[in-house]
Amino acid sequence: NVAAMAWKPLCASILAVACQSCVLVWHLDPTSLSTRPSSGCAQVLSYLGHSPVTSLAWAPSGELLLSASPVDTAMLVWDVSTENCVQLQWFGGGGVTYLAWSPDGSKVLAATPSAVFRVWEAQMWTCERWPTIKGRCQTGCWSPDGSRLLFTVLGESVIYSLSFSE
Repeated sequence: NVAAMAWKPLCASILAVACQSCVLVWHLDPTSLSTRPSSGCAQVLSYLGHSPVTSLAWAPSGELLLSASPVDTAMLVWDVSTENCVQLQWFGGGGVTYLAWSPDGSKVLAATPSAVFRVWEAQMWTCERWPTIKGRCQTGCWSPDGSRLLFTVLGESVIYSLSFSE
């Protein structure tokens, strides 16, 4: 079961795939006309209890990969080159349903299945908790400089905006 895919930034040959029990990082031949990746060209990133993996986001630099599950209250920050991860844990709000890294690499949006989302600061990995009035954060995107977050709430026909200052 594939839930999400994300190309590594600035790289035409590495694709992260969110699966039922793990993240597969496929190393593909960008010159091939038909791509059927084999298990021999894939890294398997797995962590006990971190499943199903349904959301992925690469850091803009391509050095780190985030993975998340709606039933795991931890978001994982992977160093794909070493296959090691750091677990970012919080309490309340459930798992994570959507991830979006700001283009400048300074912040991460982590939406939850409840009426709460978090904005993580990506240096020290601290977070701010943001409640929505009703419904859960469905999706979001960052301005090119990472100073503004646009997001939607499930069941509403409004796009909300948050501004962040340095």
